[in-house]
Amino acid sequence: MGFERNYEHKQIFTIREGKVIGKQDYHNYVVDGFAFDKVKSNTDIRKLFPLKTEKYPELANVKRIIFNIRQARVDMHGNLVECEVKVLKPGDNQQLAEEMTRLLKAYHPWKVSFINGEFRAFGIEHYSFPYPLDQ
Repeated sequence: MGFERNYEHKQIFTIREGKVIGKQDYHNYVVDGFAFDKVKSNTDIRKLFPLKTEKYPELANVKRIIFNIRQARVDMHGNLVECEVKVLKPGDNQQLAEEMTRLLKAYHPWKVSFINGEFRAFGIEHYSFPYPLDQ
């Protein structure tokens, strides 16, 4: 519990009252692309996703922003189709979250897992990351 195991080849059987009533065959794979675990330093995040911080005077004394990504959905080409971004620190800022959402969607390719017939955002979903503002 608490983690999911996926294999390259998988068969899932549906059993009802002791009888096999269905079988699904899957060929799972990963399409390489960007994932946050590839970032060597948090300053790299600033280069990859350049926020226009001058638009936010409330960030004047803030050293870093913490973002959280949820509801991430990708397509087979590594495009981030949709996601929900929330600012955890220094406090909820919808305009800043929307700007980061646009930057994340503009970046591609993202690392994609094709698991049991669906594309999944690898290393994006439920991910929180610091965005440093100080040099």
